Amino acid sequence: MLGGAPEALLEHRVDLALTPRVPPGFSGESLMRLAFVPAAHPNHPLFRLGRRLTLKDLRKHRNLTVRDTSVKRDKRSSFLEAEQRWTVGHMATSLQAARMGFGFAWYPEEKIREEIAAGELKVLPLEDGGDAFAEIYLVLADPEGAGPGVRRLAEILKKDVRSQCTNSPREGTRTTKRSRLPTVLTRR
Repeated sequence: MLGGAPEALLEHRVDLALTPRVPPGFSGESLMRLAFVPAAHPNHPLFRLGRRLTLKDLRKHRNLTVRDTSVKRDKRSSFLEAEQRWTVGHMATSLQAARMGFGFAWYPEEKIREEIAAGELKVLPLEDGGDAFAEIYLVLADPEGAGPGVRRLAEILKKDVRSQCTNSPREGTRTTKRSRLPTVLTRR
């Protein structure tokens, strides 16, 4: 997972963060659970196998990953270690590369709905056990000392996420319709 938000909290560079990992010494409120799905261009060679795919199948093809945002980058930030990997700086770059057929990646399910509907991407058919999820937490760096602006922003975010959340058919999890929330929100 991307480590920039926990690192920013630990270094006291932010007042509030949305993060998949709450660092030691902080408490976070769960906002949503994101489902990640592997997707590629509909003409990608993995679809030509004509069967449900295994992680071993995926490892033989180029994995498009987004660079970890922390200073101490975790080289294992991908869902799997593939034989080939392109690391890019932004999700939009990864999506463009996948739409062009250069590889596959795990994307938040709600993030690629439009691309799937347009036929630009297709979810890879994995065998059981290929699900990946991330819980997203709202963390206040200093809950007792947070100013009114930070508290109000936290309330707005919680309300916005609750209004966008739907029950997913996958295991009854709460997911967002189309999230626009950044990872780190305010700077000190």
